[in-house]
Amino acid sequence: MQGVFLDIPHFFESRVPASEKVGMPSCPLPPFVAYYAHPTISFVGVCGGEHPPRAATLTKEQTTMCEHGLSSAATEKFAELDAFIDGLHLDPADPRRRGRLIQILHRAQHLFGYLPREVQQHVAQKMAIPESAVSGVVSFYNYFTTKPKGKYVVNVCLGTACYVKGSEKVLQELERVLGVKADTDPTADGLFSISALRCVGACGLAPVMMVGDKVYGKMTPAKAVSIIKEYQAKG
Repeated sequence: MQGVFLDIPHFFESRVPASEKVGMPSCPLPPFVAYYAHPTISFVGVCGGEHPPRAATLTKEQTTMCEHGLSSAATEKFAELDAFIDGLHLDPADPRRRGRLIQILHRAQHLFGYLPREVQQHVAQKMAIPESAVSGVVSFYNYFTTKPKGKYVVNVCLGTACYVKGSEKVLQELERVLGVKADTDPTADGLFSISALRCVGACGLAPVMMVGDKVYGKMTPAKAVSIIKEYQAKG
């Protein structure tokens, strides 16, 4: 299980000393709503368990852990993102460095699954550009998302070729079976997110559904549900 980023109201800071540890030995993990430890960003983390919620402001000198050793996941992802950006050898004095922004955001979303504000701030800092420049690109392109996605992202094509062959019925059945609407929140178990796309470039296989990068053609509602069950079995 991974922690998720959460914008916690700052009133927590005034109620709990920054030195207090987040998490207690009795913490049973769920719900582990937030953890984060990174040398360049500070924000409030909360671990909610059997004990009363605790909070602390994290700085470069502090590390948050829920006694289960999972807090390293966030820092590992940031370290990998940093290595990717450093490998591009960007010159802070070269205005053309902004041309790499989309490439970097693609990498960041691949690592984190989405682009929360903390990730956008980090990218802006690493590239020496305004945060508004990053958020502007994220909000402009539909591919980028600021909300968490499920482990398996299910895309249903609603382009003309797929639509006339029944893709809308496939989408409706998936929404019914999984209990979530397209382009909203992931399922309660965190396994699935559903998205509707306009075209995936595989019109000869219409109607088309994708799970991650895998393409499934000639879909019917029943076939789509059967595929979903396969992924549910994998967990």
